[in-house]
Amino acid sequence: MNRACAAVVAAAVALTMQGGCTHDFFVTQIAATPNHGRDIDTSLEADRAERERLGGDHFLRVQVGPPAASIGLWVFEPESTPRGTIFVLHGVADGPFWMRDKARALAKHGYRAMLVGLRGYGASTGDFRGYGVIERRDLVQVLDELETEGWIEGPVGVWGMSYGGAVALMWAGEDPRIGAVVTVGAFSSMRRVVPQVMTLFFPIPVLFTSDEECQTIIDNAADYAGFDPDDASPEQAIVRTSAPVLLIHGDWDWIVPFDHAERLHAAAPGHSTLDRLSATGHLGSYIDFGGHVGQATNEWFDRWLDAESSP
Repeated sequence: MNRACAAVVAAAVALTMQGGCTHDFFVTQIAATPNHGRDIDTSLEADRAERERLGGDHFLRVQVGPPAASIGLWVFEPESTPRGTIFVLHGVADGPFWMRDKARALAKHGYRAMLVGLRGYGASTGDFRGYGVIERRDLVQVLDELETEGWIEGPVGVWGMSYGGAVALMWAGEDPRIGAVVTVGAFSSMRRVVPQVMTLFFPIPVLFTSDEECQTIIDNAADYAGFDPDDASPEQAIVRTSAPVLLIHGDWDWIVPFDHAERLHAAAPGHSTLDRLSATGHLGSYIDFGGHVGQATNEWFDRWLDAESSP
């Protein structure tokens, strides 16, 4: 066993032996954002640097709440008049930096792409994740502000990877202005996905944690962040939206297993399409070997976000 593996095992064993500390560790891992407790520079100079860092055409900042947060967005412009406006939402373990190529591809295809740093990620402030419960309220306010300021061109779509896909569904279930959604590897509910991720990344402590204890940890993490975990359900949200939804999901996904996509599609078969990526995992869906995800994304938004025919 190499030193890195030995260190991971030793840490896992230590967590297991500490009992209550294990519980607190999981609560923090579930609820706290990467920017938790950090002072984020929101000055004009810092915002200009953020625009240059990701190569966007513009950088915008919108104040949302409660709880109060400052949301940063990078705008990627097409070469001609936008065919529509598409928001790009990142995953739980990455951030907007890793979605910049997705935003650029949508802009190249003719859309104005709004790359969002969800609360607590990138240049955005905020201490806690909301698994879509808090973020959907943020995004409604973001869209309100951008409409007022004239940044929205044509119909609105949302593209989300993993956690971002789940947030996209939660937002669409709240906001009738969303005209189409594409998700890649989205989860169906917080209560189902968190134990799976805990088992994958912290297998030894989870061996000594019952299903009931896992759900108690989820309850406490959500209480810590200030939301109801039962409300963190894209499976319920997809029923509330009338927007057409494309669910792209790899059938070798070990992080968010394929049955999450099946549950989402089964909840709304009339306005969702399930696109199964054969022999593809979570990372493979993101990397998009062969370009199928990008092609399917463009075709879906072209079909449903026709600026001339969409209301």
